[in-house]
Amino acid sequence: MVEGTIRVYLTNFQEIAPPTNINLLVSYNKSVSLLARVRLKEAKRVDFHSQKREEKERELVRIDRLKKQLSESFAMKDMEATKQILGIRIIRDRQAKKLWLSQEHYVKRVLQRFHMENAKVVSTPLAAHFKLSSGHSPSNEVEKTNMSKVPYVFAVGSLMYAMNAVKWILGYLHGTSDLRLCFGGDKPTLVGYSDSDMAGDIDSRKSTSGYLIKFVGGAVAWQSKLQKCVALSTTESAINLGKNSTFHSRFKHIDVTYHLICDALDAKLLELAKVHTDDNGADMMAKVVPRGKSEACCEIVGLMITST
Repeated sequence: MVEGTIRVYLTNFQEIAPPTNINLLVSYNKSVSLLARVRLKEAKRVDFHSQKREEKERELVRIDRLKKQLSESFAMKDMEATKQILGIRIIRDRQAKKLWLSQEHYVKRVLQRFHMENAKVVSTPLAAHFKLSSGHSPSNEVEKTNMSKVPYVFAVGSLMYAMNAVKWILGYLHGTSDLRLCFGGDKPTLVGYSDSDMAGDIDSRKSTSGYLIKFVGGAVAWQSKLQKCVALSTTESAINLGKNSTFHSRFKHIDVTYHLICDALDAKLLELAKVHTDDNGADMMAKVVPRGKSEACCEIVGLMITST
């Protein structure tokens, strides 16, 4: 061995590392020292991978233990990886670390139930020409008799829309039954969108609020709801109020929840910002949108067609 040179041997990492031993030659020579440092980094990466694998193995052991405990008290059958739950089909691509949720079979059953499996395909959930109002309800005995023959209650129960728009909705479902909700590929960050129309309800002039929450690329919560009172301003004022946490006597009537938001903003636990309408996936939850906007909203919330 050359004087001033130290040879260091690292233990072989069995299956994790390549089959040959990792040998490090440490010398005062700069080029050899650099080689040693690079290989040390490689060794650290291998060690990290080994730790992650051990953690995964321990987790699998805990899962198996839980299965055994449950099987002692309940009749159980291990179905391995879940493929379907509550009518929702689960598709996985473990290599790409993505997961899709599909309700295609449920949508097809709904269409068959109302004999709409051959309905004309439309590209939006609702069209702007629909102006739904309580005045459209049956007003005389003849109209009530005719409506009693229509599966109105069942259709609305399945779709949560008024009868005048049911056929349109079914046509939209017919054309989009292969859409899947995709999770994966994004950072594990919780992102929320909200929007509202302005006095959209014909009867009461109340506004409709909508929101959706995304996690790892896909929507996990959403809602569209008619506001309880008539709004006189748009949502920009609420955003400005949230950013300005200075107390004012006229703010005493505001619920504690809103002050909690101010505290969270001050602590930098969340960020509140105005989103351009082109980037707001909640638009379709609050108002009727055209085809291009509807498709853009679907893409934002993680709805897509895949061949998997």
